Order: sequence, then structure tokens, then C-alpha cells
Amino acid sequence: MSITGCIHDGWLLIRDEKSLFDKEFLVQYLSSDSMLSQYKSLAAGSTVSNLNKGLVGSTMVVFPEKKEQESIGGFFEKLDRTIVLHQRKLDKLNSLKKSLLQSLFPTEGHAIPKIRFTGFTDAWEQRKLGSFTDIKTGSSNAEDAVSDGKYPFYIRSSEVQRSNKYVFDCEAILIPGEGRIGEIFHYANGKFDCHQRVYKISGFRGVDAKFVLYAMQRSFKHHALENTSKATVDSIRLPTLTGYSFSIPEKSEEQRAIGAFLTALDSSIVLHQRELKKLNDIKKAFLQQMFI
Repeated sequence: MSITGCIHDGWLLIRDEKSLFDKEFLVQYLSSDSMLSQYKSLAAGSTVSNLNKGLVGSTMVVFPEKKEQESIGGFFEKLDRTIVLHQRKLDKLNSLKKSLLQSLFPTEGHAIPKIRFTGFTDAWEQRKLGSFTDIKTGSSNAEDAVSDGKYPFYIRSSEVQRSNKYVFDCEAILIPGEGRIGEIFHYANGKFDCHQRVYKISGFRGVDAKFVLYAMQRSFKHHALENTSKATVDSIRLPTLTGYSFSIPEKSEEQRAIGAFLTALDSSIVLHQRELKKLNDIKKAFLQQMFI
């Protein structure tokens, strides 16, 4: 096997001139933990770790006979195809949701959405979030998280931690007050704990909470970034939330229909995310076990 050097932008071309390896086996072997450990120990560079032709060529490889390589390579090729298929399904579902968020809600300056559920014809009206909800922050700190806590603990990230106490018992939408503004939304219905820099939107009066959740997913980010209080990171203040305005259908039945439909779509997305993670975890485990 020879390494011919850089071909473009830091990439090295590896040629198996003696046909010692099954191609798919070699690809998987070079990405295994044993090889990555060698790369890391050989990496050189003052500001960025890098590998050159000589260093990569000096890595030690241990490999079985060609027939066993082909079996291993074929196994990972099938697994990779399954992973790619699940990723494509997940990408399609996310694209579908993005499209539906634009079509199920009216665009700016309009009172009727492009797509409407059968039986609903009334125009939507603009309302401010603070006019029909109660908004406040939590009171807990990051130190309150425990790995096996009884209650969900909503912090300033997409991760949901656990806590042994609850400070709220209600239906609510939770969003961080700083960081990835307009990108992280949690829905809770029951007992939960909440970080002091996370906003809790609850007390929904005459408006379906799930409908509000998806309305915010659609357009709150744009509103928040226009009104951000920026120090070192983007952050929002209470008036940004209470003054956030969006269109709402008059009939609660239409609100619930939209919320339920998008909730079902979200459930499908979560299932595919879990399946994709499971497959990637399986591949990682096999890469650790099948290569020396």
C-alpha cells in the first residue's frame, strides 16, 4: 500500500497497489478507533493537528485474509446503506415540517394560510403572546441537576436533564433566554424544574398550547433576533416575548387540529432520530469490536 501525497486541500490519496485489502474493509478500518488513536498520537502541528504523508505511512495495520475482509466490508456496507436510508427519511421529514410550518400559518400581511383543514374558513387575527399567556423564568441553577432525578429539568440547551424537585406543575412551553435563540423549544405538561435563565410560557387562555408552540417554531427566531439584548451572546428579555405577535385562528378546533397534526409529524421525526442514533451506536460498537 502506498500513499502518494496531498492531492487537494490537505487530503492524502492512499493506493492499495498490491491488492492486499478489500476496499470497503479498508475504508472502515481507517475510521476505526484503533486507527484514530494512531492518527491522534502521530498528529503534528502547533495550532492545528495535522498528518502528513510520512506519518500516515508509518501507521501500523493488522488485517485478516482477503475473504474475511470481504465479509467484514460487506457487513459494514449494508449497515451504512441502512444508515443512509434512515438519514434520508429523516431529512425528508424535517423538510416536510419546514414546508408545512410555512403553509399552515399565514404569511406576513395575510389573514389566511395557504393550506387549511376542511371546514375552516374564518380569517385569522394578530395577537400578542403576552395577552393570553403568563411568562416567567425558573429559579433553579445547573447544580440542581441529578442524573437519576424524578422530574424533567429544562436548562439552556436542547438537552433535558433531571431534578429531584419540581417548581412548576402545568402545561408550558420552555425556551432558553440566551444562546440559541429561537431554535430550542420544549413542551411540558406536568411537574418539572426550570433553570433561572429559561422562560416558562404557560397559563394559555383560549389558545391551544401546541398551536402556540409551532407558531413560535415558525417565526419567533426572526422576531427575537431583531430584538435581542446582545452582550457576549444573543439573549432575550421579557418584553421581547410578551410583545411577540402572530396570527391565530378564532376557532380553538382549528388550533387543536394544527397542533395535533404537527405533533404527530414531530413524533415520526423523533422515532427516526432514535433509530438513526441506534444504528450509528451499533456501527460504533462493531467498529470497536471487529478491528484490532
